[in-house]
Amino acid sequence: MKIAFFADCFFPQLNGVVTATLMLAEELHKRGHEVHVLAPSYRNYKGDSQFPFVVKRFASFDARFYDDFKWVFNPNPSLLRYFRKHNFDILHFQAPMSMAAQAIFIAKVYKKPLIGTFHTFFADPEYLKHAKLNYPIVEKFGWYYSNKHYNRCDVVTVPSKQTGIELKNNKCTAPIRYISNGINLKQFDNTKAAEFRKKWNFSEKDIVFLFVGRIAHEKNILSLIKVFSHIGEKNKAIKLLIVGGGPQKDTYASYVKEHSLQNNIQFTGSINHDDLVVSGVFGACDYFITLSKTENQPITILEAQANGLIPFCYAEKGLKTMIEHGKTGWFLENKDENLCGDELLSIISNTEQINNLKETMLAYIQSQSIENIAVEWENLMQELIEQKKTKKKFKSQEKKVV
Repeated sequence: MKIAFFADCFFPQLNGVVTATLMLAEELHKRGHEVHVLAPSYRNYKGDSQFPFVVKRFASFDARFYDDFKWVFNPNPSLLRYFRKHNFDILHFQAPMSMAAQAIFIAKVYKKPLIGTFHTFFADPEYLKHAKLNYPIVEKFGWYYSNKHYNRCDVVTVPSKQTGIELKNNKCTAPIRYISNGINLKQFDNTKAAEFRKKWNFSEKDIVFLFVGRIAHEKNILSLIKVFSHIGEKNKAIKLLIVGGGPQKDTYASYVKEHSLQNNIQFTGSINHDDLVVSGVFGACDYFITLSKTENQPITILEAQANGLIPFCYAEKGLKTMIEHGKTGWFLENKDENLCGDELLSIISNTEQINNLKETMLAYIQSQSIENIAVEWENLMQELIEQKKTKKKFKSQEKKVV
């Protein structure tokens, strides 16, 4: 197959959508498909030669509503010429932005099958805070905007089943198929774990919780910091390591400093994903935690599970069905920071329960390998191509969500 990914989010950006796109593109390329990633240009960025597949850049400008996002000029004659030159079999967009709009137009004009993947609850008030638009009427418009894109797809894929339910509840009418983001289980190297612990001044007795993600409103970082502030008052051996960059990093780092929490809460800053997986950070830490209420299927949780780190989180959005409570992770009940801290202390003190959970989690994560997931993508894409040729309407089958 000749596959075109229309990626509004791609390198040099670092986030879960970029990682998911990269893993799938690499695996489909390995399986013999011709893969092109069509993405916005970034001034002075020259790193595309590192990828085994083709990356084609198009002129763009700052989107302004969120740091690091770019908007490709639309309509874009050069993009249209590129499509005509390669005549792709199938188009796949990753976010309902400028590249998605052009994918929708091309798919309609040239009668090509179109997949849209819903990665991000961008209409959530916590995301809207970035543009200072966190009002109910804007949230409602956000879903309208989302549906204007996704309802034009032959199929919408979601990496968690709960996300499919959320889409249907908010008037998405396109067929929905659940396919996990998947994970490359072979990429990790924890031989530097001891070195990593030493670098960040963790003693042998310290119990380290890891957060990896964008340091932004929607990740509920301030609440996470307050939880570990409370825990630190009761057990100074329990630490929190926050890995990532983002628009609120300086704000939260200042809060930690102002409240003298540096001894048990540290920020590493942004780490390139290729460096992250061989840095030893997963081997250096004991648990993973996120208190975000806007997640779909975070790659970071899959990565934590693959490295034996039990994820602690709230049963919110896509996490409701991504995590099986007590078997592949743990749902925290208390939203109050002090009570949440006490809950964490209680859970990790039960060694037998923790060991049993880790055993079932490690068995589960094998099913999420990108090799297995790529086969599902192949089958879906081939099914769509055939149905487009015969002019049959796509029907969700064994992976139907709702």
